[in-house]
Amino acid sequence: MQLKDLKQKIENSKEFKELKSQNKEFEPCVSFLILDISKNQEVYSLDYKCQENIFSFSIKNTDKDNIEVLKQEILDKSKKLNAFQTNISEINLDIPELLPLVQKEFEKNKINKKIDKIIAILQQTSKGLVWQLTVIAEAFTIFLINFDAQTKQTLKFEKKSLFDFARPAGSL
Repeated sequence: MQLKDLKQKIENSKEFKELKSQNKEFEPCVSFLILDISKNQEVYSLDYKCQENIFSFSIKNTDKDNIEVLKQEILDKSKKLNAFQTNISEINLDIPELLPLVQKEFEKNKINKKIDKIIAILQQTSKGLVWQLTVIAEAFTIFLINFDAQTKQTLKFEKKSLFDFARPAGSL
């Protein structure tokens, strides 16, 4: 699904129109998606900022007619979620291109692991609009990859182990 199609589907939904009529300051601020390659499942989400709240509109590829809405309060007020400064229809790196771009980075870095899942967040950063990906490959190898959404340039490619995220005993 293209990002502009996701935005259009959400903004044409009765759920969105109802909330927008009550909250005029709706601004798209984050796109979140999960691509579960092994199970051929996808979850798409587009989040809108409205004052101190985030409204997440989610669609699953198994039920594209059903839009789930979740309202969340911004708990950490010090972390600013900036609205997209680029129109979604003008983004050069779109959702269908993420998997092929990750595969290209794997080849470039001589990674021969099967990709199981991609968790991607499109967010406005100081570097512009950036896709921040967490890629889970076989044997729970984790890759953190960032792509510039305009230039498609790789900004970060980092390999991690599941053990990099484990905390020492007694630190929980």
